[in-house]
Amino acid sequence: MSMGSVRLASSSPADAPVFDVALLRKREDEQRMAEAVRLAVRVFKSKRFGGLIADFDESRAVVEGSDAAALAFVRRFGAHAWHVAGSVRMGSDAAAPVDTSLRVRGCKGLRVVDASVMPRVISGNTQIPSMLIGSRGAEIVLAEHAE
Repeated sequence: MSMGSVRLASSSPADAPVFDVALLRKREDEQRMAEAVRLAVRVFKSKRFGGLIADFDESRAVVEGSDAAALAFVRRFGAHAWHVAGSVRMGSDAAAPVDTSLRVRGCKGLRVVDASVMPRVISGNTQIPSMLIGSRGAEIVLAEHAE
């Protein structure tokens, strides 16, 4: 699966960072999205949803067509709605940009205390895990400054 990035736009702290979510960048991403949108259309067109979802012109092409047809639909109507996480993963290995105390390696005094440190995007909502990361981060900082 594609992995996005966050980088500095310039050396000025006033400039917003540049985000690249890398949507549909790899063939595997495209295949998974085509499968997912076909399944979603089939589910919403089923008898159980009968009358609740309006039919749309592209539905037959999406379900019966090629990956290209499904992806054309996604690119036309799709939108990013994820809770972004995992952009600067925490870990004990040297490749992890953030250590287990939420410190950014090589940047004295800088910590990341949000969903960015999750090693992988979770399958559920990120609100509660983010609150727990924040709570744990506060505990870590308070403990270090109490010494």
